[in-house]
Amino acid sequence: MAKEVQANIEEKWVSEAEWETVVIHSFTLVHKGEQQYRGILEASQNGDTVTLGVDVTYDGESFMWKITN
Repeated sequence: MAKEVQANIEEKWVSEAEWETVVIHSFTLVHKGEQQYRGILEASQNGDTVTLGVDVTYDGESFMWKITN
C-alpha cells in the first residue's frame, strides 16, 4: 500500500505549483491499528531536504492521506 499512497501523493503534488518540484526519496508506512497507518516521507525541493509525517486511513478498498509535520 505504501507504493500506492506515494504514487497518489506524487500525482497530487504535480498538479500544485507549490509542490510540483518536490522529489520523494523514500516513504515508509506502518500500521498503527484498525484502519490507521502512519508514514514517514523524505523529500527534497530546490536542494532542501524535509521529513514529513503522513497519516493514512485505509478501509480495505480506498485510502485517504494527510501530510502532518
